[in-house]
Amino acid sequence: MGVTTSNARPFWGNGHYYVFTKEGATFFDGLSRSQVTLDRLARTGYMATVTSGEENDFIAKYSYNGATIPNNGFLGGTDDDHDNMGASEGNWIWKGGPENGLLFRSGGANQGYANWAGGEPNNKGNEDFLVIYTSGYWNDADPDNVGGYVTEWGGAGSQFSVSLVSPSANAYEGVSSASVKIHLDHAVYGDYINLTTGKALIDIPLTLGGSAVYGTDYTLGVNGGSSTYDRASGRLYLLGPAGGGVQDITLSIVPVDDSSWKGPRDVTISLGGDGPENIYSLSGSVSQRFWIFDDEPSLSLGQGLTQTIFTSFDGSVNASLPSAPVHQSTVLFDGNGVNENDSSFAAYGLYDQFGVRWEGYVRIPETGSYQFFVTSDDGIKLTLKANNANGSQLGSVSNWTIHAPTTDSTGAFSLTKGDVIWLQLDFFESAGGATTTLEWNRPNGSGGSLRELVPASALFLSEEVARGRNLQEPLSGETVATAFTLFANQNTSSALNVGLGFSTTSGTTVNSGNAQRRSGTTSVVGDDYALYSDSGATQLLPSPLSWQPSGSSGSSSLRKDLYAKVFSDIYAEANEGVQLTLQPFGGSGKGYGVASDAMAITIADQPLTLSIEAVENPREGEAGWVTIRSRING
Repeated sequence: MGVTTSNARPFWGNGHYYVFTKEGATFFDGLSRSQVTLDRLARTGYMATVTSGEENDFIAKYSYNGATIPNNGFLGGTDDDHDNMGASEGNWIWKGGPENGLLFRSGGANQGYANWAGGEPNNKGNEDFLVIYTSGYWNDADPDNVGGYVTEWGGAGSQFSVSLVSPSANAYEGVSSASVKIHLDHAVYGDYINLTTGKALIDIPLTLGGSAVYGTDYTLGVNGGSSTYDRASGRLYLLGPAGGGVQDITLSIVPVDDSSWKGPRDVTISLGGDGPENIYSLSGSVSQRFWIFDDEPSLSLGQGLTQTIFTSFDGSVNASLPSAPVHQSTVLFDGNGVNENDSSFAAYGLYDQFGVRWEGYVRIPETGSYQFFVTSDDGIKLTLKANNANGSQLGSVSNWTIHAPTTDSTGAFSLTKGDVIWLQLDFFESAGGATTTLEWNRPNGSGGSLRELVPASALFLSEEVARGRNLQEPLSGETVATAFTLFANQNTSSALNVGLGFSTTSGTTVNSGNAQRRSGTTSVVGDDYALYSDSGATQLLPSPLSWQPSGSSGSSSLRKDLYAKVFSDIYAEANEGVQLTLQPFGGSGKGYGVASDAMAITIADQPLTLSIEAVENPREGEAGWVTIRSRING
């Protein structure tokens, strides 16, 4: 005989388990036999103690394997002043459990919750032991067999400790989810439910925040036993599988895999505390932030800077940004210049403890003296070099500290119109406000200067684009040269359909949607170039263009050169300005974002001129003559 622990049922008011054991047993037998371990709560039992009407009601109605108790039974209360009970006559105490020794009746008056039947306790024949009737009322009785006893398992305060552990990396659409575990200090079993509603007793308020939108950008996956998330109530229900237990429940941020490009978006997961039932308590970290990165790339024709966001940089003055993107980072194209503040950072879910690196090329618009300024909160490092990252250093700034908004500057140095300089600007934010701006003091006309933000029009993704691609019409035949470069910020698992538009901004009239201006030796006068997708100039550039970027950030495989075939002719014409435009494409396949949508080149007409070199005036009876010389100017 003894307690059948499999029949125990939990009470939703405190998370304790209870079982009524129907057997012939004395009060002292019940005390002894109740001291059995219940694996489902990882606790040792004791004869039940009752401190509320809801608890008493539950025992009477549900503690017999989920049903009403069939007999009277002992509870763990006594005023026995013998047998080492620790009580005294008329002073009723609880024996065992977290209420051990707690006085609940003294001097004929209740000191805590009690549910005595009418006229009880009457101490008839020196009755010293507490009995619960099937009705739920109490009586004092002798310690002899009354038909059973009630066992309880539970501790003071919360029954479970809950924390967030083992967060993963960020989420990548179409590739991987982000996850974090909810860890319980011991397993929760599949029967830990409210018997009246069927819902799990551990029901944690779960707040989802951040710039990402639930259902549009992501969904929440729950994996662990029979645990579920109810979006309507915002509650997470933790429950083991039928017949078993679970101690770790994984929450997954599952990106919605669509075909449109979005910038990085953050998701926060925050756990809330329990209500008055206090079934669980929170410990350690109870909030976690993730970012969702798109598998659609951002495309550019070369205007702007690369912007690498390190979402998990600890904001420490003792560490530098990684030399290359890592799993907690993403690369974007910044086509607006460096002019960031709390609002622009927050759009990407960046608030505290992050880093950003801008890198690219500056085209110098006018000859003269230049000085660069960085205003930051917190740390920055700026490096400027001639031509590219391998060039000689022109200037630098380093203020890798935690500070209020502060402006630092390079020294002044001379540059020539058309020069290209390489820049790298590293920034970290620790906490509080966040600011980063990049300005220059540049020549402005005759002898003047202008301090302003370095404009996006002066910033480029590669040295070649920064220098400009102005093509020359050949004297004869045709030449092929790189005209434009298409940049992607990341690789893709399938080909993109890239929408392209063409226009001629000066010169003669456009006469073909494929930019086929002249062909072979025909004498048709038109624009003197054609655009191709390959260096062999065999495939006219289509729209949409099929292209699959691949490779790591910054690699040549994330770039695609587009080519121009330039034709010669005998006509003197205005130089032709050719503009290529990136356009959203609504066809099938993955989409993309457009970071900078247009780029223009110039095709210079062959500068062939004629001049009269000599003249022989005619004489009577003779012919005069004129010598005309053709030449290339310049």
